Amino acid sequence: MVRLGGEEIAVLTAAVPADLGGLAEQIRQAVVLGTAPWSVTVSLGVAWLDEVRPDGDPLQLTWALVDQADDRMYAAKRAGRNRVMLPSGA
Repeated sequence: MVRLGGEEIAVLTAAVPADLGGLAEQIRQAVVLGTAPWSVTVSLGVAWLDEVRPDGDPLQLTWALVDQADDRMYAAKRAGRNRVMLPSGA
C-alpha cells in the first residue's frame, strides 16, 4: 500500500483480474464500516497489468496503471461516490 497524496492510496497485489473487483469492494466496505460513527465514503478505481503495455519500461508501466486506476476513481466519484469502478466489460 502506498500513499499517493491527499487521501489517495494505491494497493498493489498479485491477485488475478477476476478477483480484483471483489477485493476492492472488501476494502471499500471495511473502510466505510470501520469508520463509524462518522459517515465516510470510499471511491475506488481498479486497473490491472493486462490493460497497459507501454514499451515494457517498468516505470512507464507503473504510472500507466496508476493513471488507469486514478481515472476510474474519479469516474466512481462522478457516478455518485462510495463505489468501485472496474474497466468496462469486467
